[in-house]
Amino acid sequence: MPAEEADRARAALVNTFAPNQEGPRTFSDLIRRGLLAEVERLERQYNNGKQWAPVQPGQVPTGRPRDAFQDG
Repeated sequence: MPAEEADRARAALVNTFAPNQEGPRTFSDLIRRGLLAEVERLERQYNNGKQWAPVQPGQVPTGRPRDAFQDG
């Protein structure tokens, strides 16, 4: 993550975690909320809003995506 984006994330956390605000209480909670929001968006767009079947650790492909390689 670029430093500027990390700075913005920390600023969002620090400026919204007061008891009378809706922000997350920890950096991990901020990350979890953002990740789940994106997962739900992808489910709506590509899976009719339904959750996909769980994928266990070790089943996700690793390395560079195939489309990252350029021909020739």
